[in-house]
Amino acid sequence: MGPWPEQLPFALHILLTLPLAWLVLRAPETGLTGGVPGPLVNQLRVPAAGHRRFTRVVVVVAPWIFASAALGYGYLPVLLAPTTSGLGIAYATLLTAVALGASALVQPWAKRLDSRDSARGLLVGLAVITAGIALVAAAGQTQSWALGILAAAVSGSGMGVGMVSGALEVQRIAGPADLAGLTGVFYAIAYSGFLLPTVLAALAGHGGPPVPLLLVAVTAMAAACGWLVLRSYRRHLPTR
Repeated sequence: MGPWPEQLPFALHILLTLPLAWLVLRAPETGLTGGVPGPLVNQLRVPAAGHRRFTRVVVVVAPWIFASAALGYGYLPVLLAPTTSGLGIAYATLLTAVALGASALVQPWAKRLDSRDSARGLLVGLAVITAGIALVAAAGQTQSWALGILAAAVSGSGMGVGMVSGALEVQRIAGPADLAGLTGVFYAIAYSGFLLPTVLAALAGHGGPPVPLLLVAVTAMAAACGWLVLRSYRRHLPTR
């Protein structure tokens, strides 16, 4: 046991990565940009990240992909702790398996939703994610462990559709030199969704609205993002 037991492990990992990050930034790039190799730090720009299709469609959906996972099997066991007392770890493991299993199962099917002429795949994924968040709110309010399992399955399905559809959109938008970079940007934005439970806990823990009400607001926000995607449904398509 040492000081700050919940924070110290993360601080140590951050400190260990800093020297390595400095070395990586100074490493020469083996690929060529403009015919001249240069330091990796000069290759970090991703021009395709400014493409309107990326900013108005992909970026709008990306955070919800893993926000769905964070709520479906990360935060939901906490909400249902009063109901699953004594089985908390087992129930959390079950929700994780259900969500990730559903995500894996829908991904081959999600490819069929993809369309070069519209944002159909991402819109369907966001619609499923929105339904999953609504089910998380309902499960937390009713303290139903069975509804929680359904919420995890729907949230995982939305995550799977969103991941596949987002990656396919990125492939169409990016040029040959931008594909790796734009894929990285896409996943970085998507992983920001894991911060959602932290935000909800902070708001609820400082005299804010109760968590079920916050989840209703989150559901409405996801639906609003769906409307934004619908506005750009067939617009700003890549010319390649």
